[in-house]
Amino acid sequence: KTICIYGKEELMQNNFGVTYFISPNSFMQINDDIQNAIYDKVLQIIDKDNIVINAYSGAGLLSAILAQKSAFVYGIEIDDYASKNADRLKEINKISNMQNICGNCVVELPKLIRKLQQNSKTSLVLDPPRKGCEENILKAILASEIKEIIYISCNPATFARDAKILSEKYDLIFTQPYDMFPQTRHVETFAIFKLKQGV
Repeated sequence: KTICIYGKEELMQNNFGVTYFISPNSFMQINDDIQNAIYDKVLQIIDKDNIVINAYSGAGLLSAILAQKSAFVYGIEIDDYASKNADRLKEINKISNMQNICGNCVVELPKLIRKLQQNSKTSLVLDPPRKGCEENILKAILASEIKEIIYISCNPATFARDAKILSEKYDLIFTQPYDMFPQTRHVETFAIFKLKQGV
C-alpha cells in the first residue's frame, strides 16, 4: 500500500504515441532508449494482418504499441493491478483492437492458442520474468501451429533453456543482445523463432 504525501500520485508518459500512467506500484523499464529500440524491433517484425498474443503483458504498453500495427492484440497478465492499468490504458487511448486477459499464462495462453490455431497470421510475443517461461507454456506452443515467436528475455540463462525446448519445432533465426543496464552483467535478449518447414 502506498500513500501520496506530496505531489502527483502518478506520472503521465507518452511512448510511440501511447499515453500511459506510472504509479509507485507500476513496473517500468528504466532505460527508455533501449526499451524503445527493442519495441521498434518488434514492430518491424509484426505485419498489419497479424493477430498478436502478448504473453506476460504487464500494464499493456507493448500491447497498445502492437495494436497500432497489427489487426488485433491479446494481452495476458496475471497481476490484477497491472491488468486493470492495461484496461485503463486501452480506454484512454481509445484502442478498439486490443483485449486484456487477467490470468495466469499457464492457463490462458493454451486456451488462446487453441482458439486462434486456425489463423496462420498469429504471432506470439513472449516477455517473461527472469525465471523464463513455464514448461506448460512451452508445451502448448510446441503443440500449436503458431508460425512466429518473438521472445524478449531479461535472463540469458533461462532464455537458452527455453530456446533449447522450442528448437524441437522452431528455428532460431535471429538473436540480438541489448545492454539495458550498462556496466552490469544484465542483458536483454531479443530473438525470433520460426516454425520449421514440414513440421
